[in-house]
Amino acid sequence: MFSTPTYSIANLGLDPANRRLSRNLDQSDQSHNTTQNTLRVASYNIRGGNRPGKIDSLCLWAEKEEVGVLGIQETKLERHKHKFTISRDEDHKYDGYWSSATRNQSASGVGMLVHKNWGKFIVKVNRHEGRAIAIDLGFKNRFTLRIINCYIPSDANNHREGQALHQWIKHQINDAEVQQYKYILMGDFNAVLSPSIDRNNTNTSRRPETAFLRWIMEQPVTDAYRACHPMEAGYTFQDVSRIDMIFISSEITARLYDADVMDLKPAIQSDHQAVVASLNLYGSAVLGNTNITKYRQNVGFRFSFKEAEPEHWSSFEDAVTQQLDKHLDHQKTGLREMPDDKHVPREALEAINIERTWQWYSSTIMKAAKRHCQEE
Repeated sequence: MFSTPTYSIANLGLDPANRRLSRNLDQSDQSHNTTQNTLRVASYNIRGGNRPGKIDSLCLWAEKEEVGVLGIQETKLERHKHKFTISRDEDHKYDGYWSSATRNQSASGVGMLVHKNWGKFIVKVNRHEGRAIAIDLGFKNRFTLRIINCYIPSDANNHREGQALHQWIKHQINDAEVQQYKYILMGDFNAVLSPSIDRNNTNTSRRPETAFLRWIMEQPVTDAYRACHPMEAGYTFQDVSRIDMIFISSEITARLYDADVMDLKPAIQSDHQAVVASLNLYGSAVLGNTNITKYRQNVGFRFSFKEAEPEHWSSFEDAVTQQLDKHLDHQKTGLREMPDDKHVPREALEAINIERTWQWYSSTIMKAAKRHCQEE
């Protein structure tokens, strides 16, 4: 069976007398293997993050387990409390990125706890109110990894909030395909992929329980835990079901070398267990001291259309026409399909091609306008 190590208050350093000592980890623990291109990601439903010290306890566990990115669900945090959830002393190693709902906070809220060695690669953060958050990590060699953390409501199939969340996640994944990003989708899905093995009952069905999970399995993704443990239950909720999962896009599935379910009780009180997956990105992402554009709020820009002279419009038209001609030449070669397209429905490929085409048109027009019509 899978290993479920437990963590006590003492060995996590939560006792105030041992807190400072527990943080003096050796250098290999602090490195988080960024120089070896190894990334550990974890997903955990914490069932509330308002108790003082709970988020700090999670950070200590993540540091001890060398987790680079920890996605947490059901934080139940109000927005004005985000900046107070992690201690700001000189020893803290993690930064928090949060998404909280404006209402019904008691049953929502997600976050990403990112180790500083990985946080320096964040180039973009997207949020869906109280239910999902996505971060993009940009490395050299044009390698971008999108990590999506979500908390699917249990009544999502009949709930407007759930449908909106599904669409947001689908957009994040389709956009990642268009941009040729690799991606990881993790979270609490409140449903299982195969009831015959993922639930502790006599159900013999192997069909994903929800339409959204069925859509996920139509994408080129791999269930990390099931790939490493094809016959073990790996229950993550009250020892009765495996509703917490990590999915990895096909381009980096070969980089997966370990996945496990870990019990954090009694140090962290929750009726869920954490799912952890380890990937070796060596040869794909070049880490180290890279020149990365840091994540920041968009400041916008202005187009001086009214002041544009005829020569500006002529240059703009020529630039767009030139790129359009090139694009049409490329289109003559046929539909650009993704790797392993035999596993992807034709409808999905066409949807991705439509979105890719719209992204191209939008990008081309914006680039031409910025060059020829932007205000100085």
